[in-house]
Amino acid sequence: MLPLTLEEIVKAVKEQYKTPEPTWQRADPTQADYEALRKEALSTDPFDKLQFRKKLWTLFEEGNAELLCKACEYGRVVILRPKGEDLGISWPFWGRILQGFNMPSVRILWFVVPVPRLLPDLHEHVGPEHVNGGYTFPCNLDAVVIYRKEEATRVLIHEMLHATCTDDRSLPVEITEAKTETFAELFLVAYASKGSLALASKLWPLQAQWIQDLNTKLVKDHGVASLKDYSARYTVAREVELRKLGIELPKVSHKMMTSSRFTSPGLDKFLT
Repeated sequence: MLPLTLEEIVKAVKEQYKTPEPTWQRADPTQADYEALRKEALSTDPFDKLQFRKKLWTLFEEGNAELLCKACEYGRVVILRPKGEDLGISWPFWGRILQGFNMPSVRILWFVVPVPRLLPDLHEHVGPEHVNGGYTFPCNLDAVVIYRKEEATRVLIHEMLHATCTDDRSLPVEITEAKTETFAELFLVAYASKGSLALASKLWPLQAQWIQDLNTKLVKDHGVASLKDYSARYTVAREVELRKLGIELPKVSHKMMTSSRFTSPGLDKFLT
């Protein structure tokens, strides 16, 4: 049976899919787009410890990366990618996500870095470099930043939740992030299902199993035991938030894992 909260989100997505699909057009990056991208590329950020943004900007300055832009009625995506790098996303799918948030002026700055999320060696600390892929400031639609190619669609949903003022500022940041990641998860499955309860009922077990397996790996092999551990806010704390919504996870499958991505690879082909 599909969790009730997810069922309601799926039904809302079904209604949304009855409306016209947003239309994307190629656009020329403006000077403001360029300056915003440059600012984020060269800024110091505690989450981007491997300096993905800065390294890609250096490639751009050397002529080995390219800048492009796509726009629809809900905003624009300013993209910096290595030359020839496939984006690996569906523009109609992104259009539906932005349509769902219904904000007409969002600017997304996407550094398309093709480096996957991977777990560190056994017993090593899991930090921002292993789990983060974007950031934004609450209620700020001018610079929603994504800096990985992998899971860019999920990161888009997560950061849009922050950008559209869903954060409860009275809560600790760890709890806020756990709640945001949990709802990003539910929205991702709902959009992947295109509003089909039958498909969502097949996709959610895949995702729930992935959550459980990754969480078990983090606890057992990397000592992630509480919110004092940085990665917990995005991983094991989701289990707590899901339980608050009446959603239980399955038993661990003991599957071998090296990836620290949050989304089951089984969902990838549906994010189109």
